[in-house]
Amino acid sequence: WTIPANTTILSGAGTSSISLRFNTGFTGGTLAVTASNSCGSSASLSRSLTLNTPTTPAAIIGPATGVCRGTHTYSVTAVAGVGYTWTMPSGATILSGQGTSSVQVQFSTSFSKGTIGVRATNGCGTSTSRSLSVNAAVSIPGVISGPSSICKGTAGVTFSVSPVYGATSYNWTGPSGATFASGQGTAAVSVNFSLSAASGYIRANASNACGTSSYQRKSITLTTCPRVTDGTSLPMELSLIPNPATDQVELRYNANEGESAQITVINVIGQEIYAGQTTAEQGINTLSIDLRKFHRGVYVVSLRLAGEVQSKRLVVE
Repeated sequence: WTIPANTTILSGAGTSSISLRFNTGFTGGTLAVTASNSCGSSASLSRSLTLNTPTTPAAIIGPATGVCRGTHTYSVTAVAGVGYTWTMPSGATILSGQGTSSVQVQFSTSFSKGTIGVRATNGCGTSTSRSLSVNAAVSIPGVISGPSSICKGTAGVTFSVSPVYGATSYNWTGPSGATFASGQGTAAVSVNFSLSAASGYIRANASNACGTSSYQRKSITLTTCPRVTDGTSLPMELSLIPNPATDQVELRYNANEGESAQITVINVIGQEIYAGQTTAEQGINTLSIDLRKFHRGVYVVSLRLAGEVQSKRLVVE
């Protein structure tokens, strides 16, 4: 047998099986063997041996933003026989888990941003570091859901963003003539648009005790929809836009000033999913319904107005 540097044959030399010890300083090499008898020796067979240094840990799992003054968990995929050494930025302290694949980290009031690192270790050495940049402030909200084209004078239009990790409040702004009827400070708002409302942007940002994100924005167009003003009785003419719909549907209908409009949404087994009531203006009226909590399927939207009921089929995708 021919052995690599910094190894020692403990037993079996001259036989077909050896026990080999790998000493300090071993970095890799080639193990070779030849067979021999009184007539000569065979060609050599060899095998490359490498030091079992652990590989870089997998991606760190845990929040990267919104970690303001709280305790959060960070982890990597565990590998058998490997320990983990974590490093924290200033203002972050490991409460438990050092040496394992998962740690609990406390962020103090002094923490603003920094980098979490982790290395894998075993008896043969230490891997390169895996890192994750973390920030106490929250990230910018995602895409704003809601209609892009709205009739002037429309009330109760819903806009929303998906919740941002670590956010404690949301601030919404709108163009001239937009009034936030409800939801300011939350991830979803109801907006009323006056007859003089202008096109522009609906904007939303997120904040916590450590800072405020940039604004996410959505462009909206305000249009003057035709209205009848001669006081005559109007046909209801209920319409649903869009249909099929996903996040939101807009009901449009004709009405006379002051008439009470009652809206219901029924699923295919006859359950009432939504019920609402509003006082109509003269001419074309609009009402938005948030569909995000509706299951995919077919629904019946009914409008009761001035003793008349009109229903339309709605498909939610």
